[in-house]
Amino acid sequence: MSGVTAAPHLSAAADLLVCLDFSDAESYLALAATRQLVADFDLQVQWLPIKAGLQRVSNQPPTEVGEDPLLAYKARRAKARQAYAATELQRTCRLLDIPVSHGQPQADTRLAALGLLYVNAEYDNAEYDNAAAGAAAAAAAYIETVYAGLFRHAAGGPAPITTVVSGALHAAALAEAPFAAFVAAQGPQVLAELEDSLLALGLFASPGYLYQEQRFQGRQHLPLLRWMLQGATGIPPV
Repeated sequence: MSGVTAAPHLSAAADLLVCLDFSDAESYLALAATRQLVADFDLQVQWLPIKAGLQRVSNQPPTEVGEDPLLAYKARRAKARQAYAATELQRTCRLLDIPVSHGQPQADTRLAALGLLYVNAEYDNAEYDNAAAGAAAAAAAYIETVYAGLFRHAAGGPAPITTVVSGALHAAALAEAPFAAFVAAQGPQVLAELEDSLLALGLFASPGYLYQEQRFQGRQHLPLLRWMLQGATGIPPV
């Protein structure tokens, strides 16, 4: 992929970069359609973690604004944004067929992000044919398992993030001991460098896509991506 070659931890060979926030329900909702797009066009994809997502619904009471008209205006806008975020969360959870109470995991998903980088690194270093395809398949299995662990759980709440990541590494057919060493050593630096690389490429939202040096932020762009992959003929989707 032109323009990505010099960026740390990004694949220059990938047709499509997909960035996902593990704490974001809308990104989870986009996963199935994204995987279908990749399969339909036989794309070489690199799955990457990103910390982004829509504004979370706040449990805090509104700020007292008194008589200041500017503060009152800002409070109204904040209230409108919160109302939109709440409505969007309800719609997303309905489409995922999960309770709204499951739609905003409280877990620190940084460990899950490190796990995805570890999956990519392990398969990139593997000495077998078609390692890129193996990395993409393992990453997809890892991602599915993390999302299921965080969003599809019993009423008592999700398992600890360490348990969720452990199950996801197992789904990707990788051992946990080397991952622990990765987290204790180079992992945090790799993640920090990736975050810088994604921002430099203009990727900051989830799900985020990079295709032919064009950035797409949000699952609403999937129909446009499909149209482009089909040859960009006819009326584009809006």
